[in-house]
Amino acid sequence: MIMLVDDDTIHNFITEHFLKDNYPPVQVVSFTNPEEALQHISAIPANRELSFPDVIFLDINMPLMNGWEFLDEYIKSDLHHIAPSKIYILSSSLDPNDISKAQRYPVVSGFISKPLSPDKVNDIIK
Repeated sequence: MIMLVDDDTIHNFITEHFLKDNYPPVQVVSFTNPEEALQHISAIPANRELSFPDVIFLDINMPLMNGWEFLDEYIKSDLHHIAPSKIYILSSSLDPNDISKAQRYPVVSGFISKPLSPDKVNDIIK
């Protein structure tokens, strides 16, 4: 399962359709509110019908809670030890400071510039 966390509904719509069209067996769930995404992840251990995402694509520039705050809360929750998801920053930012900061988070597997494309996703989704 893939989780998209991005406040841009249009980007989520396009990315979700891209993933479903190019990787049909993949289930995609998207959130425009990072706090709701964290609540969803926190509810997984108590609900056998839910499963941890294999991959989380996370935007960093969001108004209510940015991606860095999401990562801090995710790490504090300790859920990454139960079923670690591969987290990729998916951002339109090309700021070297953002890329460097992402590399300092041990739970972040990579930094991808928007938009997603098959060459960026093929190694992630297998």
